[in-house]
Amino acid sequence: MLIIDLALLAVQSAEPRTEVVREAQAVIECLAGPRGTTRNCRVVQVHPSGLGLEAKALAVVRARGLPERSGLRDGMAFRVTVRFRFGDDPRPVAPEGAN
Repeated sequence: MLIIDLALLAVQSAEPRTEVVREAQAVIECLAGPRGTTRNCRVVQVHPSGLGLEAKALAVVRARGLPERSGLRDGMAFRVTVRFRFGDDPRPVAPEGAN
């Protein structure tokens, strides 16, 4: 009987809970390209995970490019943080580690 109780407890604790997320961020690492372009961009961190924001953050960095006065030369690595705010449309997400 004890084994069944422990198994039931494990199943109940594994059920994902949701929380309301109003802000998220992704850290993107890229190489500076010629004339303010970016290349070889990748997501190095996203919080909270599970919202599917990786592709959107990459698209933002690629579309904006680099400011003229960034001081970055072709081939130099850099990181940028993309912040998301959801306002009146919060996104539900499973807590970290529940995936």
